[in-house]
Amino acid sequence: MLRAFLERPEVDGRRPHLVQSDGELLPFADATFDAACSSRFLAGLRGWRRLIAEARRVLKPAGALVVGRAAAPGDGVDATMKQRLASILTDMGVEPERTNVRGGRAALARRGRQGEHRAGRGRVERRAHAARLLERHAPARDFSALPAPVKDDALSQLGAFAAATFGSLDAVLREAHRFELKIYRFHEGAGR
Repeated sequence: MLRAFLERPEVDGRRPHLVQSDGELLPFADATFDAACSSRFLAGLRGWRRLIAEARRVLKPAGALVVGRAAAPGDGVDATMKQRLASILTDMGVEPERTNVRGGRAALARRGRQGEHRAGRGRVERRAHAARLLERHAPARDFSALPAPVKDDALSQLGAFAAATFGSLDAVLREAHRFELKIYRFHEGAGR
């Protein structure tokens, strides 16, 4: 991504200064930036608290954290597969351990001044593929802690459901996703 960004034309005769670093250890002084932006960094990430704290550290007091994410349709392939997997596990009498990876967005909404603001939306066409979604569910943190026989049985049932519901595990379905930008500003001293 950095190389692609460098290939863009100069702005006002200047090239941007780009830095690659660990999001938990940004090489910038406190209160350096008016805004920090990240796309999809909170999705499925256990260390979201450290990333948010580091972003807030480099933001000026009135700065904003802009978080982008692709929002899948509530009745799309991914949501349907997740709901069915939860149902399968419930029927098996299994309660997977929850890792609270979505807690980052909720924490931002609680701490952000005036809640969250939708800065923009766009429609993105994506291809949903049941077999790929099955592959993604297998290593998911809350699923991977289950005993192997339970996982194998659940994935087998989920695969049969996907084949029956979507016509084939290899069926490629088009669905419209929204891309959302949310801006968070923080109360002075709240969680800094």
